Amino acid sequence: MRLLSVVILVTLLQACSSISLNFTIFQPRPTSMNPTKQYQLDLLNEAARNASQQGSQLLMLPELYLSGYNYNLIDISTVAELQYGPSYQQVQQIAIRNNISILYTYPELACADCKGVYDSAALIYRDGSTLTQYRKVNLAPGENELFGLTPGNGFAPIAELDGVLIGIAICYDSWFPEVARVLALNSAQLILIPTANGYPPGINVVSDLLIPARALENSAIVVYNNWAQNITDAYSGFFQYWGQSVIFDYLYSSPLYYASPVEEVLYTTTLQFQSPYTGGTGINRRAPNFVNNSLCYNVTTVTQPVPGYIGTIPLPVNTDAQTIDCPSTSNDNCDGTVSAVKVLLPCIICSVIFGIVIGYILFKYCSPMGKSSLASQGIATMQRV
Repeated sequence: MRLLSVVILVTLLQACSSISLNFTIFQPRPTSMNPTKQYQLDLLNEAARNASQQGSQLLMLPELYLSGYNYNLIDISTVAELQYGPSYQQVQQIAIRNNISILYTYPELACADCKGVYDSAALIYRDGSTLTQYRKVNLAPGENELFGLTPGNGFAPIAELDGVLIGIAICYDSWFPEVARVLALNSAQLILIPTANGYPPGINVVSDLLIPARALENSAIVVYNNWAQNITDAYSGFFQYWGQSVIFDYLYSSPLYYASPVEEVLYTTTLQFQSPYTGGTGINRRAPNFVNNSLCYNVTTVTQPVPGYIGTIPLPVNTDAQTIDCPSTSNDNCDGTVSAVKVLLPCIICSVIFGIVIGYILFKYCSPMGKSSLASQGIATMQRV
């Protein structure tokens, strides 16, 4: 009976505990304006090996890691590759060889016989499979006109990696609260935002203001991964990176990590998440009331641009957008929150069972009646002997 009590207690504690993810952020320093692909892949292999040796499960890279960001000096389509191209396959092998998942970022050629290029990211699992892929939706001013980038047409499905639900955005997406909100409403606990940011220290509104806001608004951990500043004479392009990658945890309302502007960083930490995931309630996971509370939205069905915004921002709106009615049997509220019954019922059940087990143990071994019963059992046993 004691063994059964211990087993039940351990099971209950595990069911109500959090889960963790060993996570590595890589803030590399560029060695040239347009690094060669093989150099970047060799550097990635080294970073993946070091991160794996530290016990990391996921390695994140900055925006357009494969090519760098200075497109004004080259035709970006000449360095872009098709999805699952040669470099992509090498990254898959790096993930397998080092037993680590990788958020890989690269310029993706839209088709074999055209020059359209997406600013893309792919979450590659440690067995080489692809969990999810994303093409940057909100292009920064000039990225289309000057660099020839093509915006994506929707957000990537949420990926589950070792029990953690992950959403992906890229750089300028972070300027729009709707992006992180859509990912959060689709259950993202961790939002990864690779970037190539050139804001100098002191006025970095993204790392200092926008990333904390996105985390606090959506009860999520948000990671903003930039390139480090290059301080050598070899780098003299028009665009200068300024580092300051940040990991912001809403729970503590403060950065878990904040990188310097100039240091190349390979930083590993352990992130904690709620398990099992319930989505939170109230302000912890509130949904904007775009139309009314009789409608629910799915990110994969809403891709219409909103007039008056810069770029193309998929939003749940009531014009040319499909909606999904809430199932009548669901406990989920249409405002994006989860009903109190659905959230509290598992905890109530856990508490009741836990109370019964503890009460039985206390009665059996601590109360006078329990001790008397045990003594009687002992006497009876001796008499039989």
